[in-house]
Amino acid sequence: MKDLIVIGSGGHARTVIDVAKLNSLLNIIGVLDIHFKENREEKILGVPVLGGLEYLEKISPDRAVVFLAIGDNKIRKIISTVIDEYGFKSVNIAHPKAYISEYAVLGDGNFIGAFANIGPNSRIESYCIVNTLANIEHEVSIADFCQLGPGSIICGRSNIDENVFIGAGSKIIDNISISADVIIGAGAVVTMNIAESNAKYVGVPARKI
Repeated sequence: MKDLIVIGSGGHARTVIDVAKLNSLLNIIGVLDIHFKENREEKILGVPVLGGLEYLEKISPDRAVVFLAIGDNKIRKIISTVIDEYGFKSVNIAHPKAYISEYAVLGDGNFIGAFANIGPNSRIESYCIVNTLANIEHEVSIADFCQLGPGSIICGRSNIDENVFIGAGSKIIDNISISADVIIGAGAVVTMNIAESNAKYVGVPARKI
């Protein structure tokens, strides 16, 4: 059994801890709060907050693995560089009721929520969040630091670039490409490629705002 340190203390961290406790191969030893203040005692779902990121200096990467449980894509990207500097390996955490095809490929540090589906020949890079009931169909490619909201759907052979946020209940039809740093609002339906980065799209069909 591997010791696990969860980095992050917000809402997403609670979901991660809840799912990680279902994995008999992981032993959660503590949480690191990136905004930790001294002389504060706290537990999250029964797991003690050990300190801030500097606590990683006290632990050997040979002893423990980490999971970056921060919902904000951009902050998750920044903190991932700290994990790399300390030499820690980041594991994937998937709910036992998620379906991940044996022909799908996952990088490191991904969270896969309950009843999510990852279809055959799909590829999810690293540090992505696939929330409850999210559906990734066949041959989809998702770059680093993306987040799929609960109930969102990405249809086959679509390509999602880095740091994209796809809101709850939104739909991406097949063969769509979405550029980096794009936000898709909740319930939106994307029917055309989005070539411009740093844009926000909402509505049915989705339009830039």
